[in-house]
Amino acid sequence: MAKKSTREAVGDLKRGLVVRTTENLEATDYWLTADTATIFNVFGRIRLMGLYALITETMAGAAQPNYAYVSTTPVIAKADICAVVASINAKVPGDSVAWLGGTVATAGGIAGPPMMAICPGANFIIGGVAADGTSFIGGITTDGSIADATDGNITFYIEYVPLSDGAYVTAAV
Repeated sequence: MAKKSTREAVGDLKRGLVVRTTENLEATDYWLTADTATIFNVFGRIRLMGLYALITETMAGAAQPNYAYVSTTPVIAKADICAVVASINAKVPGDSVAWLGGTVATAGGIAGPPMMAICPGANFIIGGVAADGTSFIGGITTDGSIADATDGNITFYIEYVPLSDGAYVTAAV
């Protein structure tokens, strides 16, 4: 494995490590009212610096996505990390559906056209480490909130910095 330059290492700490899901996922499998889908697995404690879905095919349906964190080890109930986003209907490739940071009550945002971007405000600390040193295992989920997506494709991205020993994130899809 090649060593990172100092510039690359500082960049990872400043902007976060980036993990991407499989490209062009069917939005109809992720933004539903009746189901929640895990998009990223989180091991340990991380600083969440960015979370968004890049639209890769024009969207249809009135889904209003949101993002949440759920811990499976130990079991802790799902906790929203943002309020619902406006409807994704008719959003086009290059638009993004993003977590904006700040308080949980802050709604996610939709950015477009493609040359525009949303940068989150305050970062979140997600996950944890038990008193005995065992890392929490959990996931970042998404759903459609009040309506389903009926067409369109998306690719999810997360930017994070590991805070506990051995902390990392993997794509769940």
